[in-house]
Amino acid sequence: MATGDQSDMFGRLKSLLPRGWFPDSTPLLDGLLWGYAQALAWLYSLYLFAKAQTRIKSATGGWLDIAAQDFFGTGLVRYSGQSDTSYRNRIVVNLFRERGTRNAMVKVLTDLTGRAPLIFEPARAADTGSYGATEVINFTSDPLIYKTTWNGNDLQYPSARTNLCYLSSALDNASWGKTRCLVTPNAAQAPDGTITADLVSQASTADWYPFLGANFIAGQAYCSSIYFKPSAGSTSSISLYLHSSAFGNNLAVAWDKVTDSLVSVYGGQKPAAYGLIKYPNGWRRMWAIGVAVTSGYTNYGSLFWARTGTFGSFNATADPIGEGYYLWGAQLEQGSSPTPLIPTAGSAVTITDYTQGSNGLIAFSAPPSSGAQLLWSGAGVGALTGNAVSATLRQFGTGDGLTTSFPIRALSMTGQIAYGYAGGYGSLQMPYQAFITAYRPQSQGLPNVAGYGSPTGGYAQGSQAEYASISQMQTVADADIYAAIEAVKPIGTQVWARISS
Repeated sequence: MATGDQSDMFGRLKSLLPRGWFPDSTPLLDGLLWGYAQALAWLYSLYLFAKAQTRIKSATGGWLDIAAQDFFGTGLVRYSGQSDTSYRNRIVVNLFRERGTRNAMVKVLTDLTGRAPLIFEPARAADTGSYGATEVINFTSDPLIYKTTWNGNDLQYPSARTNLCYLSSALDNASWGKTRCLVTPNAAQAPDGTITADLVSQASTADWYPFLGANFIAGQAYCSSIYFKPSAGSTSSISLYLHSSAFGNNLAVAWDKVTDSLVSVYGGQKPAAYGLIKYPNGWRRMWAIGVAVTSGYTNYGSLFWARTGTFGSFNATADPIGEGYYLWGAQLEQGSSPTPLIPTAGSAVTITDYTQGSNGLIAFSAPPSSGAQLLWSGAGVGALTGNAVSATLRQFGTGDGLTTSFPIRALSMTGQIAYGYAGGYGSLQMPYQAFITAYRPQSQGLPNVAGYGSPTGGYAQGSQAEYASISQMQTVADADIYAAIEAVKPIGTQVWARISS
């Protein structure tokens, strides 16, 4: 029995009859009530149908055509034989849509398919050459590769790197030793925006420290690092230790809360190098480097100590019970500098950020997230012109969450005058044209746009209800893609389109 069907209506009617008026078995009365129930069930189904027609996402048949008529008049009529789903896609895509620009075509196709198109305009210098012409660059040395993340422009590494701290953020795990401290997991927002930072707090009345074991190799340099943020009532100084069991002496640095800097804890016994990186919302990352003198395992591979005493200009005292530091992203790695965090969750993790092929492709180990900028710094020589090229943090690609390989050798030649290149000023004499390669969606799912009130684009930053909302629409047909281009293309522009998977 479903809400509103004949059985449901019969039960509702019979429950309204006064007790004692009728015997237990009332076939004649039941027959009469079943008839009324049938009529009520039909009326309820009509109500549900009428309700569905008040929203674009659920309207069907002629009611969907009426909604389109309300918004677009005769400018967006249904194609012959076009399904409701396909027609609905066209309607939603065209609501509050930017039109008449190159960006409008990029936006509508990205919203519709979830994949940005390739657009080539012969009269656009940035597409065809002119002052910004491109040619193959032969690098004099391997360029430095960066990727934008929550951490800013993160340097990527073509060689393997390993986080030996096998529980980078789960300090509540039993594998972490805990001396005079308590750990509250997932107590605050970490620097990457996730609620995964643990609060390590005072459990008694003296210094406290968590620690985690690791293996070391004598003669090898190691870098230990941790992200930290003091709790509101913390009075101690957080310090980072390279323990004597592996490094011969305790090499430690502590945070001077007054000057927001690091100072050596043991005077002349200093790490080989150390530093402090500052982040928004009070977060810091401190790191220290030392060369191991003993091979083997030690319980104190990663050690972070809430110290008391005078450190620089800060006079630290023991934390009150329940106060301490938020800790996140512990990392222990071989090398002489800290690298971007490698999250771990039970075992050491080794990654190679990217490889550079002889074909000029940068192949990332994982697809860069959608919108991530891919940048390079370095120097080279143009293969065609012999011009010297150098750049700092110049973009060569944008992540889409799917693609792993990006070409880097064909790059913009700054300052090169190239009237003879394809296009240039002469192309302005041609009828204005644009060549578009659009891509079909790679997945199916439920749309995130509902009804008349959810805009699907426009000039402003998209909201959650807007961003890539149509990219998960079911049954996006090639005809929908062609129609979307036609609806927003600049007036007077001849558009040549092809669709690829």
